[in-house]
Amino acid sequence: MNTPATEIDPNRGIIAVKNKTKILEDKQCPGYTIPLMSENQGATMILHQERYLDYIQKKGVGKNDRVASSPKSYLSYLRSVAQLLGRDITPDLLRTAQDIERVALALEGQRKPRTVRNYKSAMRQYAAMTQESGL
Repeated sequence: MNTPATEIDPNRGIIAVKNKTKILEDKQCPGYTIPLMSENQGATMILHQERYLDYIQKKGVGKNDRVASSPKSYLSYLRSVAQLLGRDITPDLLRTAQDIERVALALEGQRKPRTVRNYKSAMRQYAAMTQESGL
């Protein structure tokens, strides 16, 4: 991971490597960073996973599913985000729309745009759950 910083968007942020950890630095919020994949990070988790599943089911996610389970897909999307970032999904990571955009920016280029849109849908539900639950 000894690559130099790569410009992503001059208005929103850059990807940089600091102390063997890849981070997203947000230019709109100086000093705000999102740590990304670190060389020595392993398994990740979704904090409040069961609460999240209950929340999205109560909100009607998947109520018209005939084949695939949307709630399980949303959970899978969050797991993928956690793995790509190399960190747990927590209320501190995903609380606001701005948090979601920062994470989505960090995922650009790692997955197809349609996949990132799916990730954002799952992240929006997680953020809404954290706000409504006061987490």
